Parts: sequence; structure tokens; C-alpha cells
Amino acid sequence: MKNCIDEKVGDLIAAFEAQILDDDDRILFEKHLKVCEFCLDSLVEMVPIIMDIKNRAGVFAEEAGDSFNKFANDVLNEGSIEGLLNRTKQEINESADKLYAEWLKFEPLFLGSEIVTALERLLPGSLLDVLDTIFKSIMSNWQEAYRNGDYETAIKLLSEINDKYPDLKAPKLFLGVCQYLNKQPGEAVKMLKQADTSSDSSFNEETKWYLAQSLVLNGDIEEAKKTLEWLVAQPESTIQKDAKTLLDKLTT
Repeated sequence: MKNCIDEKVGDLIAAFEAQILDDDDRILFEKHLKVCEFCLDSLVEMVPIIMDIKNRAGVFAEEAGDSFNKFANDVLNEGSIEGLLNRTKQEINESADKLYAEWLKFEPLFLGSEIVTALERLLPGSLLDVLDTIFKSIMSNWQEAYRNGDYETAIKLLSEINDKYPDLKAPKLFLGVCQYLNKQPGEAVKMLKQADTSSDSSFNEETKWYLAQSLVLNGDIEEAKKTLEWLVAQPESTIQKDAKTLLDKLTT
């Protein structure tokens, strides 16, 4: 269940509904509403009730600059509250992208010869010796696409590998990394969570680091904080410094 990302600002919701906020607080709350799904859900849920009360009392009026009435009209005219929520949540994710993108590191996970060798060892037994030519080509081509920054191609090829070997962690990790780098945070979160729950203990810190960044990009700030706290607590981690920097920015 989602929570308000900033309860101090979120507490202004009742005053916003009552249209009694001064301009500074109204602007502050409207900015908050663009990045907080919890308050958006709460506001949409209350719109029909509030507007019914206002209409019964004969106090509803279209006023220029009346942001709550404008928001309420959007809700009621959408015809489907779910449709409005989906559309607005997409805007929230886009806003989160703009708000937090400068704090994130859109850097690929290094794919050196040691990792390639480790990836090959993760395949069952001596499977590489008997793989068909097509699959060997897929293994080679995704690595080339990844190194060239062609993440769409890498995603397609890694998806084939993941479908063929769904129990392996490494393809999920790199697939999630590619989705993150390709600005597909929702898909990246799903894939990296699968990698994170794998019984394979390799690349744990790398998995959580890209998961945390994907969560931020997807607007799941509280969950991202928990993942970053885990990373910060790891002794002698090469990712610890970057994780602490991002965690500090999210909590200040």
C-alpha cells in the first residue's frame, strides 16, 4: 500500500478541497500532487462526495483559477475515475522522471570479460558446448548490442534468453538494467525484483542498486529508500557511496 511521500505537504489536502489555501500553499500542494499517488488517489476518491455536497448547497461555481473545481471537473468529465487515475499516474511517472533524473546514474552495468565468463558459468552444466548456433548467436548479439547502447535490441534478445532459462538470475539482471537505461522503469522494477528474489546470490548489490534507481524513476520512493538503506548497510560495498548519496537526496 502506498503512503504519502511528504505528509507535511499531504496534510494540506483538506484545505485544498475546501479551497482555503493561500497561493503559496496551493502551488506547493499542486506540485506535490504531481508526484504523490497516495494524495492523488485520496483526492479523486473524495471528488464526487465534495461536489455533491457543494451542488446540494448551491455553492458550486466555475471560477477562474479555482484549481480544485478544475480538477474536480476533470474527474467528473473523464467518465471513468480509473481512466483519469491511469492518465494522471502516467504524468506522475513523467514528473518523477524530471524531478529525480538528475540524481540517478544512467550508467550500464560493466560487462567485462570476467562477467561474461560468470554469465556463461551460470548456464546449466556444460550447456554452452552443445548450444545450437542460433542461441549462441543470441548470446553474442545481446552483449554487442548492450555495449553499443542499443538497449532495445538487447532487451529483445535477453527476453529470449530469459524465456528459455527462466530460473537464471543473470539474464533477468541485465534485462532489468537495459529496461532501466531505456526509460522503462515499470518493466525494470518487475524484472529486477525477480532477479533479486533468485536463489542465486551473485550480483546482489548490483541488482539492488539498479532496482532502487528503477523504483525512483517509477515514483516508488518509499520502497526505493528501503532498498538503498540495505545497500548503505553493506560493508565494503563499491556501491555504498552512490547509494548513500541518492538516499540522502530522497530524504532531505
